[in-house]
Amino acid sequence: MELLRGVPQSTEIRELRRLLRNPNLKALLSAHDTVAQKDFEPILPPLPDNIPENEEAMRIVCLVKNKQPLGATIKRHEITGDIVVARVIHGGLADRSGLLYAGDKLVEVNGVRVEGLEPEQVIHVLSLSQGTIMFKLIPVFDRPVSNQTTLYVRAMADYWPLQDPAIPCADAGLPFKKGEILQIVDQNDVLWWQARQVSNLSACAGLIPSNHLLKRKQREFWWSQPFQPHVCLKSTICECKFLQGRHAD
Repeated sequence: MELLRGVPQSTEIRELRRLLRNPNLKALLSAHDTVAQKDFEPILPPLPDNIPENEEAMRIVCLVKNKQPLGATIKRHEITGDIVVARVIHGGLADRSGLLYAGDKLVEVNGVRVEGLEPEQVIHVLSLSQGTIMFKLIPVFDRPVSNQTTLYVRAMADYWPLQDPAIPCADAGLPFKKGEILQIVDQNDVLWWQARQVSNLSACAGLIPSNHLLKRKQREFWWSQPFQPHVCLKSTICECKFLQGRHAD
């Protein structure tokens, strides 16, 4: 209002002065100024000062927990025995942060060293975390590059991850029913794809068996069926009778 006093009066200026005197607009501007002065960013714990010089290759990652799952799985490396990130689930907290990658080696979780721990024990430490999770990790040297094309498939059968003993992490599985349309968002794993239902594209993706794995399971089911010689024998007998009948004619 002070700036408008020295301005030549016009229809636009008078209209602006009238609007600025409106109580509702004054309340809106006051609320805006109050909100703008506040800091709504999460308060992260300070980084540790006693990092040895030989740990220059390590990275400190802080993630703020919310109601959504972390969206990452861990496993023990088959050769080194280290606890590493097995996969990052598309659309999860870890994926959206862009700070965790499959293959990253975990060193500490909230100050607890993971060396010598089982993956289940590390998960227990994560479950007790409140507010923020601080990872100390060694980044994977070759980060996976995702340049895949999104696919849409129709489920030909029901699938329940909790009933599948082969799934690497049942909690990360995506259940679906026959006829549902699924969006395939990640095919980096030849056995386990990441997908989400078209009816809920805002949700975090889940693991489903890949096309290759389904075909392999079908072959294993076929070869696991008991041999039934009586079926073949019956067929052979019928063929012999038919041939004998033609020979007699």
